[in-house]
Amino acid sequence: MYIDIDNIENLCMLLAIVIAVLATLFRYIIVPRKGYLFLCGFFLAHLLSDYYWTVYSLVMGDYPEVSEIIAYLGWNPSYLFLVGFTFHMNRTEIRKFFHPLMLLPIPLNIYQFTLYIEYGGLFNNTWQVTLTTIVACLSLQSILYYRKNKKNDATFPYVHLLILIFIFAEYGMWTSSCFYWSGDIRNPYYAFALLNYICIILLPWAVDKEYTARGITRPHRSPDEMKFQLHVQTIVSFIVIGGCIGGYFLASWMKNALPVTQEINASKVIAIVLFILSVFIELMLMGIMYIIFVRYKESVKSRLEEPNEKRTSFNLILTLGVTFGLMVFAVIFTSRLFYRVSVTGLYEAGEDRAESTAAELENYLSVAQSTLKVTADSVDLMVKNNEPADKICRYIVDQ
Repeated sequence: MYIDIDNIENLCMLLAIVIAVLATLFRYIIVPRKGYLFLCGFFLAHLLSDYYWTVYSLVMGDYPEVSEIIAYLGWNPSYLFLVGFTFHMNRTEIRKFFHPLMLLPIPLNIYQFTLYIEYGGLFNNTWQVTLTTIVACLSLQSILYYRKNKKNDATFPYVHLLILIFIFAEYGMWTSSCFYWSGDIRNPYYAFALLNYICIILLPWAVDKEYTARGITRPHRSPDEMKFQLHVQTIVSFIVIGGCIGGYFLASWMKNALPVTQEINASKVIAIVLFILSVFIELMLMGIMYIIFVRYKESVKSRLEEPNEKRTSFNLILTLGVTFGLMVFAVIFTSRLFYRVSVTGLYEAGEDRAESTAAELENYLSVAQSTLKVTADSVDLMVKNNEPADKICRYIVDQ
């Protein structure tokens, strides 16, 4: 494991996302509301990139050499979920409210965009700045509405205040990375990153506060339903935590086992394998969320009926079977991929070594042959010039 301040920051990022994913999924299991669903989408999309990026940097001591599409495949969609989440958490009366100050992020972020675009990445910068500007405007709309109507018992905007701080921290990180800093302590990037991760961890709590203020509380559950929720929470924890830890050990094992001469190919294979594992984790979690959603819809129609209980048990068994089936498939797939790459790498390394040895031997023999020809020509010339025999012998011995 390579430990430096960047890897510590990446590890904190992954830890914050894991905590937020588990907290949001646990709340969604208990209270299946759209707010938690949007927030789950935001965190899961973030986890898709955070997972393989962090594990790769810890194992290889460098960032993965992948295309921008793969690198931002999780981060870019996460902002789309964040827009939907911010809009959904605004009440109807807030959506109709307008204040000129809510448009303040637009000129500020346009100025930031001109700074970021100097370093390339036109699509990513346009996409992220546009969506985060929308999120900031929607958050300010809720905050300004509360400021104007707090005397009329308006609800404090915990969610939108945290989102606005999150966006502020994001821009602080992006802007800090555009400048050179003489030391890590002076670099404000890490302070903004810490603030960003605190907001991520607190967002599920803020949504819970918002729903409680709206009168949406945890419904009464029977012992069977509580047991079902506990089982699902255990499965989710096992998938997320076990997948992260397992991915690290798998990447470490592949790094140590792959041929040294194929180091570049090995790094690419490790990055691809970690990305595939992150996709598997996402698919398993989305499958569980779908089962929870279907179960919630069924329970609304008929609560605590016998057929529904049987269906609930079947869904749990199906979740376990699908989960372990996908994990076994992932292990078999990555093992076969690793085996093919290892064998191919060994054969290529052997062939390269044999060709290198043959070339060195050929060069050695060519030099010796050239030396003999030059010596023979020199001796013939010395004989023609009637040089003494002793001088000719000494010359041959020297050569």
